[in-house]
Amino acid sequence: MSKGLNRADRLEEMRRLYHQRAYTDIELAERLGVDRTTVYKDRILLEEETPFLKDDEGRYRIDRTKFISSVLVNVREALSLYLPARRASQQTPSGQRDMAVALEKLALALRQP
Repeated sequence: MSKGLNRADRLEEMRRLYHQRAYTDIELAERLGVDRTTVYKDRILLEEETPFLKDDEGRYRIDRTKFISSVLVNVREALSLYLPARRASQQTPSGQRDMAVALEKLALALRQP
């Protein structure tokens, strides 16, 4: 990884790497070509929005049981997810809150150009 990576790109790369396997701050710093304190600060920032697990050896990884990575879909694909989900939300007596939040996120994605 090049040292010229800006913070946004580095955070995205860190998210991708932590999703694959666990890393110590030192291991990830070597992989990204930055100082370990930079990785530490960035990991703390990521932990605000992404659930992490720490193993016995001091390695961190994203907790896959509580986080689903971003899925890139085009407008037609998003619409094909939104429409049946909306119908299901009207017919499902339980889980309404989760369904409503998911629909809201899909609707926001459909409004963006």
